[in-house]
Amino acid sequence: MIGERISHARSPAYFDACRLRVFLATLCLNEQEWIPRLYAQHREWPGLVGWCFVEAADLMYAVSSPHRVSDEGLSVDGTTDVLRTIAAEDLVVTHVRHGFAKHGADLAQGKCSARNRYLRVADEVRPDVVVVLDADEFYSHMDQVKVNQTVLRFAEMSYQSFVFRQRQIWRPASIRDQPLLRHEVRGGFWDIPHCRAWTWERGMRYQTNHNTPVGAKGPRDRHRLVENATQCVHLGWAASLPDRAAKNRYYETRGESSDPKRQWYTESRAAWETWTPRRPNLPRGATVVPYDGPIPECFQGEK
Repeated sequence: MIGERISHARSPAYFDACRLRVFLATLCLNEQEWIPRLYAQHREWPGLVGWCFVEAADLMYAVSSPHRVSDEGLSVDGTTDVLRTIAAEDLVVTHVRHGFAKHGADLAQGKCSARNRYLRVADEVRPDVVVVLDADEFYSHMDQVKVNQTVLRFAEMSYQSFVFRQRQIWRPASIRDQPLLRHEVRGGFWDIPHCRAWTWERGMRYQTNHNTPVGAKGPRDRHRLVENATQCVHLGWAASLPDRAAKNRYYETRGESSDPKRQWYTESRAAWETWTPRRPNLPRGATVVPYDGPIPECFQGEK
């Protein structure tokens, strides 16, 4: 079995959280670095009824880093084989080999078609909530319970989407010799909120924005709750230099570097490659501080 099993403590809160039917949705490419631990950490999410991994390469990513995409628009680092094994051993998991993804003339929304693949699988599973879980995002067991409790509580008040606090772990090449979870970055680009969970509605799809699905009555972000007590540990800024640099090129290629409103996004991403403790300035007043947040179980004891 891929990934060491990490068991929840079966508390009353855990069993209460199991009342919610949860569907995890993961879009991935070249994520062998994280997926075994991602799966181990979240395979026993309370109430989990389905987990769909969609393996896809945005066409603009393939243009900017052709050596990092196979001829079928899939991973080149072994991710495909890892996901094939997980899906074969766990009936809850679906592995969709989507390949190249694009969205008409809008270069910034190529992920829409790939994300819709997991929503089609969700239509078959009929969950209560879809939790978007990137391959480098980790919730502690306690925070998995908190996600469910938050949805159960506020969905009854007509909330349709949920924003949870992301803790941005900071580990660029200049401090690669330090422990993984020693630093985080706060402020500026890194404090932009992202919606991570959506109450499920049959037929909801990503149409013009790859971050926001649309339901029968329109966008699903009309009711939004920012819940800081529930935290997601994001390791995108602790990836390898080649991986991070490729992602930065992708965002530039799809047009953010020429967009006056978003140019500072690419400047912030690029700062990761050059940041050092002696030159710590980051755009928009962002700062690097000691990390004091939750430690997901799969990283406990990490050095």
